[in-house]
Amino acid sequence: MTGTGGRPAPRAAAGGGSPLPAPSRRAASSGRDALVPCASGLYMDLHAPHPSCVRAADIAAHLARLCRFTGACQGFYSVAQHSVLVGDQLPLDDNGGTLLKLRGYLHDAHEAWTGDISTPMARRLYDHHRPSVVENRLTILKADIDHAVMTAFGISWPPGEAAAGMIAAADRLAFLAEWRDLMPGEPPPGHGPHKGETVPPKPIKPLAWDRAEAMFLERLQRAAAGCGAVLP
Repeated sequence: MTGTGGRPAPRAAAGGGSPLPAPSRRAASSGRDALVPCASGLYMDLHAPHPSCVRAADIAAHLARLCRFTGACQGFYSVAQHSVLVGDQLPLDDNGGTLLKLRGYLHDAHEAWTGDISTPMARRLYDHHRPSVVENRLTILKADIDHAVMTAFGISWPPGEAAAGMIAAADRLAFLAEWRDLMPGEPPPGHGPHKGETVPPKPIKPLAWDRAEAMFLERLQRAAAGCGAVLP
């Protein structure tokens, strides 16, 4: 749909409300911008992440081309496939819906624009004299992008404490299964299996990026449909 002058018309805000402005397709000329290009041709401004710049297809395309563990795994294993493993572990909601599963599939969605910043890298970036500075900037940036993503899907953010805990637990078990099947040696000290943790038993077989992309997008579509969310 187009507006006056052939420009894209503003689309309705996810979940109702005022229309969102048409997303930018052209980078600003300022050297201080933080515009990340998307596979669709849109740009995400990291200074002000906005729901109008979120597309499910972009998230799927970007995460399917990002390799977990900074490429150290045996064979290419994408963040998209990891996200499917996390979401698939989560149960249906009490009402039979799929909101929790959708949140699980999207738990690393911000990496579509930040890249996969490894935990050791994030720790090294912290200023030891002012440890909160970089940590807070990374945390705020991820939260800003996550808020834009969830708003575009028409779901609330942040999740409740119980939901966040279940997603974190599923993410941890996915990590353990991935290390068992795809990484050489043992996990770093303190990161191995804890008592009572049940690691998914099915061996992980890395998928080519195009298959991982299609699988991840299919999961998003199914989960969004199952909880009344919007697929941007």
